[in-house]
Amino acid sequence: YPVSGVPIGKPVSNTSVYILDDNMMPVPVGVAGELYAGGDGLARGYLNNTALTDKKFSVHRLAGNMSVRLYRTGDRVCHRNGVIEFIGRIDNQVKLRGFRIEIGEIEATLKNADGVKDAVVILDDSCKGKERLVAYIVPDDEGETVISSARDFLRQQLPDYMVPSVFMQIDEIKSTPNGKVDYRQLPAPEVDRHVAGSLVAPSGELENTVATLWKKVLELDEIGVEDNFFDLGGDSFLMIQLHTLLEETLSRKIPVTDLFRFSTIHSFAAHYGEQRPAAAKTDATRSRAEKQRAAMRKIRRGR
Repeated sequence: YPVSGVPIGKPVSNTSVYILDDNMMPVPVGVAGELYAGGDGLARGYLNNTALTDKKFSVHRLAGNMSVRLYRTGDRVCHRNGVIEFIGRIDNQVKLRGFRIEIGEIEATLKNADGVKDAVVILDDSCKGKERLVAYIVPDDEGETVISSARDFLRQQLPDYMVPSVFMQIDEIKSTPNGKVDYRQLPAPEVDRHVAGSLVAPSGELENTVATLWKKVLELDEIGVEDNFFDLGGDSFLMIQLHTLLEETLSRKIPVTDLFRFSTIHSFAAHYGEQRPAAAKTDATRSRAEKQRAAMRKIRRGR
């Protein structure tokens, strides 16, 4: 498991703990799962709350037909190096594009990035009903921009669907009186133009065409040709949408890998603009070859 969590030790005497997956099966060492507790110290349940007792307490059948009564803690943990590491809360899990994502896992990874003092991640649906992950980062040093390096670090540690679409750098993450994150105090998500770069308007037919498609996919009003697709909130899923639109609009096959290689409008247009003369040359060569074959057929018929 890539994320380094907070060590919470081992079970005390007369207490047993289990790390189970969604199917109540034990997970291998190093794989994250939910922590269940059992043993002599286990309570009977919640006083005057049968519904919560039924939800949190269950009987689990072990190997050899042995049954134990367990309490579901709701903690996502990992057993590694002989100790249990706390990763996050199961109830802090969200579903995005069919993937179940542990918000705490993203936050824990972000906090391990160089230059990051604190971080919080939310699932935002304010963008015309389209859900997306938004990361808020507090840098170690004021005035230092760490968004690009933090994003790159996440891409190395987590799958694409867990990398937030929007990163925002803020001075502090405010807390409620009981010490929890005050999500209401977080600023509204928006693209950080300082990170994306100064706005350079498109020039030429190809750059303008590609810019129009970028605006449609990213749902932005302004896009510069030097802006990076991912810095503007793009992700691999939006990249696939862009790929389809580009092939339909430009009427040509485009390798998906090229969109990752040329992730700015300028670099993409420069690459595919340079290919036009080559394509024209290929067409001319093909035309000459056809004429030569036709001439040879006439000669054969004449014989």
